[in-house]
Amino acid sequence: MVSLMCKAWRRWTTCLLLLAVLPTLSEAVEKPPGSLRFVADVLPVLRKHCVKCHGGAQRKAELNLQTLGGLARGGESGQPTIVVGAAQRSYLIQQVTSGAMPPGSARLDDREVAVLRNWIDSAAHQELATVDDHLSAGLQRARRVQFLLEVKCQPCHGRDTQEGGLDVRTMQTLLAGGKSGPAVVRGDVESSLLLRRIRDDQMPPRAVRYKRSIKPITATELQLLQNWIADGAVAPPPPPGLLDDEGLLVDAEDRSWWSFQKPRRPRLPVIAGPHYPPTAVDLFVTRRLQDADLGFSPQARRKDLIRRASVGLHGLLPTPAQVAQFESDLSPDAMERLVDRLLASPRYGERWAQHWLDAVGYADSEGSVDFVYPLVYQYRDYVIRSMNRDKPYDRFLLEQLAGDELVDYSKLPRFTEEHRDNLIATGFLRTCIDPTTSPETNFLYDRYQVLADTVEIMGSAVLGLTLHCSRCHSHKYDPLPQRDYYRFTALFAAAYSPYDWVKPKDRFLEMVGVEQRQEIAEHNLHIEQQITAEKARLQKQVATWRTKFQQAELAKLPQSLRLQLQQLLATPVGDRTALQLQLFAQYEKQLQPDETQLTEAFPVFKQAVAASGKLVKGLTAQRRVAPRAHGLTDRRRQADPFYLLRRGEWNRRGRRVRPGVPAVLQKPGEPFRLRRSFDESTTTGFRYSLARWLTKADHPLTARVLVNRIWRDHFGRGIVATVDNLGKTGALPTHPQLLDWLAVEFVHHGWSTKWLHRQLLTSRAWQQRSRIRPSAVGIDPDNRLLWRVPLRRLDAETLRDSLLRVVGDLNLQMLGPAVEVKTMSDGQVVTADSPAGRRRSLYLLHRRSTPLTILETFDAPRITVNCIQRRTSNVVSQALLMFNSRFVDAAATRLATRILEQTADPPQQVMTIYQRILGRSPQPDELTRAVTFLTQQGARYAAGAQLQTPPQITSVLGMHASKGITFDLAALRKMHPGARVARFTGVAALGYYHTGAGDANWYVFVDGAQRAGGRLRSNQFARVEIELPAAARFLTLVTSSNGTMNTDWTFFGNPRVLLEQDGDAQAFDLADIVGGGDGTGNGNSVGLDPWSGRVLDDQGAATSGWINQVYPVSQRPLIDAVFVPHGSGDGKREIPVSTSGLVVKGISAGSGTTHAHIWNGHNQGVSGLKPIDVTRHNGALVDLCLVLLNSAEFLYVD
Repeated sequence: MVSLMCKAWRRWTTCLLLLAVLPTLSEAVEKPPGSLRFVADVLPVLRKHCVKCHGGAQRKAELNLQTLGGLARGGESGQPTIVVGAAQRSYLIQQVTSGAMPPGSARLDDREVAVLRNWIDSAAHQELATVDDHLSAGLQRARRVQFLLEVKCQPCHGRDTQEGGLDVRTMQTLLAGGKSGPAVVRGDVESSLLLRRIRDDQMPPRAVRYKRSIKPITATELQLLQNWIADGAVAPPPPPGLLDDEGLLVDAEDRSWWSFQKPRRPRLPVIAGPHYPPTAVDLFVTRRLQDADLGFSPQARRKDLIRRASVGLHGLLPTPAQVAQFESDLSPDAMERLVDRLLASPRYGERWAQHWLDAVGYADSEGSVDFVYPLVYQYRDYVIRSMNRDKPYDRFLLEQLAGDELVDYSKLPRFTEEHRDNLIATGFLRTCIDPTTSPETNFLYDRYQVLADTVEIMGSAVLGLTLHCSRCHSHKYDPLPQRDYYRFTALFAAAYSPYDWVKPKDRFLEMVGVEQRQEIAEHNLHIEQQITAEKARLQKQVATWRTKFQQAELAKLPQSLRLQLQQLLATPVGDRTALQLQLFAQYEKQLQPDETQLTEAFPVFKQAVAASGKLVKGLTAQRRVAPRAHGLTDRRRQADPFYLLRRGEWNRRGRRVRPGVPAVLQKPGEPFRLRRSFDESTTTGFRYSLARWLTKADHPLTARVLVNRIWRDHFGRGIVATVDNLGKTGALPTHPQLLDWLAVEFVHHGWSTKWLHRQLLTSRAWQQRSRIRPSAVGIDPDNRLLWRVPLRRLDAETLRDSLLRVVGDLNLQMLGPAVEVKTMSDGQVVTADSPAGRRRSLYLLHRRSTPLTILETFDAPRITVNCIQRRTSNVVSQALLMFNSRFVDAAATRLATRILEQTADPPQQVMTIYQRILGRSPQPDELTRAVTFLTQQGARYAAGAQLQTPPQITSVLGMHASKGITFDLAALRKMHPGARVARFTGVAALGYYHTGAGDANWYVFVDGAQRAGGRLRSNQFARVEIELPAAARFLTLVTSSNGTMNTDWTFFGNPRVLLEQDGDAQAFDLADIVGGGDGTGNGNSVGLDPWSGRVLDDQGAATSGWINQVYPVSQRPLIDAVFVPHGSGDGKREIPVSTSGLVVKGISAGSGTTHAHIWNGHNQGVSGLKPIDVTRHNGALVDLCLVLLNSAEFLYVD
């Protein structure tokens, strides 16, 4: 009844309004055009047809036609709604006459259009002359001039700096000028210094333009300035007013969308007869399943559950011992205790830090040129620690958004760990690409882009909204006006102030208290005094030498000239006459000797300067530096005004906006309030206020967004599938009540993410099998109701880390600077094969442009802004990488070698391989097939790898890869009595491969001059990975198709060599590591004929030499030899390199029909030498490891 009465009332009032309007329109048409008025004549037309969408609470496209100012301002496009005096060119008239507006069938009649036309052509200018948004041409030009001066002149002549005493911020100071006189003379272009300096290219100065990223004045801008001054230099009008329209643009209907309503705790569903103790999660899921006549799948096997839990919480496959422990635990709460153990492990923080770092766009480099931030890893470590400590999510957000605003850090006596974490946490605000370190990419556009990326990260990672869609115009679907986008952006502009910018390299926060700062100052004062004293002493000594030099040089000149020059030296520089200055220029070399002259005159000069420099350098190294954080803080207590940008363009400034949050997320009558955390704060309090608003218990989005994302990471799909978009264009929740229950309980349990993990992993819904049931597919093909857990492939980091763990190589060292990666000649990005290179993927250097190859291949994101949802692909390149990459091949080889060292029994080897890779023992048929494979594959290797030793060979330096490397003092013996190299490093040096078809290709390449690490390899089959000191040079060895081996040696020396195998290192002192025999230390270029064993010189003639072993195999050159040439002359030359030494990191041999030999410098006699079985069983084990590492059972979590 009430509804009907309301509808009748609306119809009645509408009729009255129409009756009131019609005579008005009739009268308006009859009025002389010049007497029309906006309120009396134009507004009734607009109210009838336009104000419903463009006025009051509804302002589509930010266009308000209900007021004269709104009509003058136009909409978010920046295009004028009317052109005064030209109705035909006015956007309003074009829209209504074309039928584009208003939408629907209603149209303006001819009388209404005539009113609008006449008013625009004849009367509008009188009323709009008083409106700020519709300025005269002169005032508009003055405002453009003001903006030009702000951008290109105020950096040197503004608030912080006033070079030459000139301040260009106001008309008064422009007319007053600086030290050189008035900058602007009204009406006099030639007398205005501002224009003269610009024309002469003195302003802005070139050096300043580059340093401060200021573009030169263009011809168009220069003309603008000239016209402005010539027309009297009209003072610019006041800046645009505040865009203050609280309560408008968003209405109750907009707020009615489910995600804009606060979450409410629903009642738990009651379900009939579950045969298991249901959790709250199970109750909500089961209710939806029962409604669709579905049920849960059977519970997964225990080995699958622990794999699923370990991958989900640790990002690692479980060890065989962990699997066995869980499978043997038959207690009812075994799953709960497993989850608790996993959550208590440090591995948990590493895994879930990766999820958060993806969401906030973390990388170790800034992006555009991949400059690596030196301290950015602090933020990554902070996130890991926070996850492990189960830091409440509200506190976690507060620290990241406003950690710098929580305490007056300048008055702290000392910093605690909490204080340091507060500042490091603000690194969250610095995760986006920031190219402004370089002057070429530090213009206003680049700075606004940093702000835009920061807002986008906040929108997608924290709010779950597509805020960035309202940067250029109001959101097309969600109630997010452009006004709200810039209000939200203004919250961060106090720290990222586009007109008061700090380059990233200077954007650090000191983490030092008052007492500690005083200690550092006292410590450094003593050192500075020593440095100052040493510099003064050297300066005094140099002055003495310079005086002696001058006296000696003057003595060579005639007495009259000598007296003139002596008088010149006695005269202060500023008091010298023109003649004296001319004399000084003529005899400058005698009067002002440089370092070269002083060194020639006084041999001790160079040594004295070097000794003093060394002393100063050592003292400088002793200075203490205050620890710093890679963080962010506000520039000052009062923020600069911030403006809406029309169409999102940096140079189209609109009206000023007040910092705030999206209106649709505010309760009517409860406006967003700005406040500081304490009254004396030196910051604005903007970000602190934002953090407090976000972490209110009844916030509509904060808890929902995180809960939904964690659900997605455990179940493969979010309750809302679009995890970064809970707005109107996002997916609807499949279980809305469950999402709200989890969100409310999450907050109720102290915002504890570990509590949330327990709720999900102990549920029957999560413990289901992943097997597909045809009957369920027909009802719910997309598994939206969760009748099974989806099968999921290991993500990139889990795959790499688990592979290292399976092999036994995973380095679990936590925290600290990122581990360097390197780009190989084939373009692959890899880590060094070292303990550091085997750390978890989280700790590897994450460059935005060059991610690690194995991670990128398996869908690790290239971070541009951030990554909320990773894609999962299944492409050929992944299989090719798993079978052919150096990393996987080396891992399989190391695993096979270790298993071979443990047992020679094939069945036991197979059992161990299955347990380590798949986490289970093989089934009887699997065991049988695997043992058969080892036997048959070993026979294949044996058939192609029997080495026939020629009887004429008297010694051999040989050892095949399957036996590993054993280092002892015997490896350091002389290789041969006649060799010019008396001692050798014992480092495994050469390898080869031969496929039985085509050329025998083998080579060694080490280039320490370009990079500290080098790789000795043989076409990725047999290889040795070592690290070389940077001063090492190169060594190449190539076998050509005609069987000639060409060598070009440069021996490198090192007084101390560290040889490392499986973590067991031993150091040796080496001596007399020398070059070749040509007297230059650069070696000889020779050829080797593998068929005859002859050594050839450059012309092909036989020469003396020593060959370890030469033999033909399959009618192809197959070489296991090291040639050390004899030559004329001593050829002995020590080449000191570095004390760091060579580190042998490992040897791996290939598989298939490849044969591999590695020589390690050990001299063996050939007496009774039998044919060598190269890789018969080892190669078969490697192949079996590779097969299982490529199996779906390893790569997928069931």
